[in-house]
Amino acid sequence: MKKTVQLLILLMFLFSCATSLYARAGGGGGGDSSSGSSSSGSSSSSYSSSSSSNSSGNTVDAPPWVVKGVIGFVSCFVIFILFNVIRELIYSKRKPGQSPSKRKDNNQAVFDNVFLSANPGFDKTVFKTKVKTAFMAIQKAWEEQDLSLVRNWISDGVYQRFCLQFDMMKHLGQKNILSNISITKIHFIKASLESSYSIITVAIYFKMDDRFISEKLPELTKNYTGEAAMEYWTFVKKSGAVLNDLYSSSSCPNCGDELSKTGGQISKCPSCSTVTYLGDYDWVLSEITQEADYSEDTSLCIEDEKLETLRTEEEFCIQNMEDKASNAFVHYLFASAWNKTLHFKRFATDEVISKIEKEKDEPYIFNRMYINRVTCSNYNCTEDTHNLIFVIVYSAQKVMHKDNKIKKLNRDVESFRTAITLSRKIGKASSKSKLWSHECSNCGSPYGDSINSQCDYCKEKINSTKHDWIVTGILD
Repeated sequence: MKKTVQLLILLMFLFSCATSLYARAGGGGGGDSSSGSSSSGSSSSSYSSSSSSNSSGNTVDAPPWVVKGVIGFVSCFVIFILFNVIRELIYSKRKPGQSPSKRKDNNQAVFDNVFLSANPGFDKTVFKTKVKTAFMAIQKAWEEQDLSLVRNWISDGVYQRFCLQFDMMKHLGQKNILSNISITKIHFIKASLESSYSIITVAIYFKMDDRFISEKLPELTKNYTGEAAMEYWTFVKKSGAVLNDLYSSSSCPNCGDELSKTGGQISKCPSCSTVTYLGDYDWVLSEITQEADYSEDTSLCIEDEKLETLRTEEEFCIQNMEDKASNAFVHYLFASAWNKTLHFKRFATDEVISKIEKEKDEPYIFNRMYINRVTCSNYNCTEDTHNLIFVIVYSAQKVMHKDNKIKKLNRDVESFRTAITLSRKIGKASSKSKLWSHECSNCGSPYGDSINSQCDYCKEKINSTKHDWIVTGILD
């Protein structure tokens, strides 16, 4: 019965999700949106040119208002039916005379004594100040397409997905102007401990004016005035007291020397080689999730009991693994789009790389690409290997830029679902690197080149499951 209800809720979500997509940092999923007041130089509605074919093969165009009306009516009807079916299923399980249970307020996390003991000195007000600083700084970095000032406290996964978006936006002559940004409130949603890590998720309610400009695809130019929205932001830190405030200081949290202002692939102190964004010193932004995606993400999480063996072998944390999967997946998307696997080689086995190279097609560019969610959904093990399966949902529109012309390969921004598998040899984790931080997993030496698949020093194969988690399978 529980699985039936979950399936119906998922179907209801798919029908009711209004494919809203904003250009702001973090983005959203799907196509057009009617939230806020929007205006555009030319119509870019998801259904602005819907057509159908008659028996003679001719095309008959349907007026936009007709198409939208029919789709809206059908969606509402389906939602109504599903809602009543779900309600009857839930009520049928209730004992006679039992009243409906009160819905638990999910907007206040329970910072129990266990969490507070693991994080001495934790202060909710101070943490909210970090969240506000992070939110405003990320919006500025997004608008300027420059992550150098936020790299010290964002994870690899967040950094890589933004970099891919920036690269694609530059090729299409796109920029995003954000103004009148205000945070209306911040609610704590969840606080939890996993292995040696602490994780906090907050809901950020905000308003902003959002102007998206697309020079090579003018029909995508949009203005959103007074857009009100909410996003879930997740932060991770090694349990313990905050050792240094990365949000208000540009000094190395370990030695105190000035950190590089250029950011880059890895935020490492030039003096002592400390990597700042691994959660050793302060809270690190690990994920940005849209409201609709978060509710489904929490319903698909892997059962914790399956991971007990892994926890005895390493400091295993699902949040960090999902970030790792996101990092690898972004490199996979780039490799697939550009037909260049060089930068993906250190993330995947030779077999996966070979398969991608055999499936080469004409290069394309992603317009408005967003990772909706990354969920660790399953675990299994073979004779000598741990395998983690991640479900990744992303929204994008593929376009081809050729002879100074843009050709749409997808009619609009669409949602795609992919499953990737990360694998590691069974046994005590022996990696000397941290979260793919451009260091050899065998000897800990820095990579001479990020496109190498072999360490320059110890000659160990980098893309091997012997020392670290590597992509061993991708199912689109």
